[in-house]
Amino acid sequence: MHPYDDTSLRGALDAAASRLIALVLMGPEARIRALAAWLHRDLSNCADRGHPYSHAAAEKAVEMVRAGPVDALVKGGLHADELMAKVVRKDTGLCIARRITHVFIMDVPTHPKALFRQDLGFYGLVMGGFTAKCI
Repeated sequence: MHPYDDTSLRGALDAAASRLIALVLMGPEARIRALAAWLHRDLSNCADRGHPYSHAAAEKAVEMVRAGPVDALVKGGLHADELMAKVVRKDTGLCIARRITHVFIMDVPTHPKALFRQDLGFYGLVMGGFTAKCI
């Protein structure tokens, strides 16, 4: 959500190009399209769900996970607290019966492998199955 910086958008597009993910972009559409043009990247294979405000994008993304067309959430430029506030809501979030956490995946050029940092300080309850786990 909100991949409006070059690292976030490039990473999302690279993951989609590698067929690791089916990308649904959530965020300010004009800003994302302008950045993609600046990066000389094609958005034609990405579903686009323009939401100019981060709270609305987070809410819609959580709704899409609940409904089933989206399997995971990946945070771009929006703040973690904005996303997690929508994820942990009892009425419309993903809280039901399992733990939830998040992980940072880092590609460090001077390190031979990808680094994963999990935030062990945040726990909540979430629906069962991969479709409701957030990264």
